[in-house]
Amino acid sequence: MLGVETWVLVALAGAGVQAGYETLQKRLTSDVDTLRLSYVTSVLGAVLLTPVAAWVIATESVSVTPVVAVAVLVTVGANVLALYAFLTALSRADLSLVSPLRQSTPLLVAGLEPLVLSAGFAPGVLFGAVAATVGGYVILADDGLSSPLSRVTDAGPLLALATAGLYAVGSVAARFAVVRVPPLLFTFLLYLGMAVAFAAVLARRDGALPTKELVTGRFLTLGTATTLRSVLIFAAFSLAAAARVTVVLRASLVLTVLAGGALFGERGVGRRLVGAGLVAVGVWLAV
Repeated sequence: MLGVETWVLVALAGAGVQAGYETLQKRLTSDVDTLRLSYVTSVLGAVLLTPVAAWVIATESVSVTPVVAVAVLVTVGANVLALYAFLTALSRADLSLVSPLRQSTPLLVAGLEPLVLSAGFAPGVLFGAVAATVGGYVILADDGLSSPLSRVTDAGPLLALATAGLYAVGSVAARFAVVRVPPLLFTFLLYLGMAVAFAAVLARRDGALPTKELVTGRFLTLGTATTLRSVLIFAAFSLAAAARVTVVLRASLVLTVLAGGALFGERGVGRRLVGAGLVAVGVWLAV
């Protein structure tokens, strides 16, 4: 199609769904409790991925060893904390600020992976870190490009950066597991584990679990986006090298910053677009 490779179109579609997913999450944080929203997101992700997981089990050979089970548990734990931190960050700060900071995860993975998986250290990681750091400075700064160091300790930016770190830990564990378990089955197990964890915490806090909320339009939309995002991203990874796909997926940075300005009236969108671009460049250099 117009000379564009299929994997690029699939990755761009995944980036678009990712941006819509985060925008909807931002909208929902205005009137939905963070723990409840985390639970609904995880449950719907697990439910809608069930047919996909069943198809994988029926068509592929699957063997889950104890080591893989540990990797899954580590990924689940990191993602439970990351999702809750991300939604809390969205409830306290601008989408156009939180999303770019959160999406520095691939850069952190590039630095962490060699230490954990004994992989080669990419020389571009250092240059990528510099570009992403400058990008973070621009995102956090005011219009006069001052005061970012004082803002980094605010709840929103701090939780966004913590989310990036937690997702990096989960991603490294996931990379160990997905070479042994089909990626889509792994994603189902991830959402299932998250759903169980959030259900346990929510039931302990409230004494009951929400059920009617699961079938309301906005939550079904969120669950559909959760599933579609995962399928598109893994499809793109199956069609091209992970490093190339990761860079294209950063298109969601631009979309979420624009959505923050257009839908939520956030200020400094032009400056944050520059910062998001530098973060994307940092990821490109690292991967």
